[in-house]
Amino acid sequence: MEIITLDELALCMTDTDFHKYYTNTTCDDCGIDAVLINNEAKTISLFNFKYREKFKPGNMQGLNETLISSKYTNAILQENIGALRGKPREWAKKIIACLNSNEVWRNFNYML
Repeated sequence: MEIITLDELALCMTDTDFHKYYTNTTCDDCGIDAVLINNEAKTISLFNFKYREKFKPGNMQGLNETLISSKYTNAILQENIGALRGKPREWAKKIIACLNSNEVWRNFNYML
């Protein structure tokens, strides 16, 4: 498993609220809050985190969360990222480059 630093982790963040707070910029994250590409393991991981003010055991994410994230994955799969901005767009370009290479990449979508 590849170990990453906090600075590297911050670079992986695509979340709208994260960037509004830390960089004073905004862009639609399309439901994807972080992207991690592991070149050694040839894995692409997309993360969708849901903040809940109070934790309630058994409380699950709605189906709508999956639909929101599919906007991002569909843009990548169709190589049509014209509507994406900021970090989500930068990461989409990197993901497309990985998927268009001759290497086999494993993709993981985490809904947390």
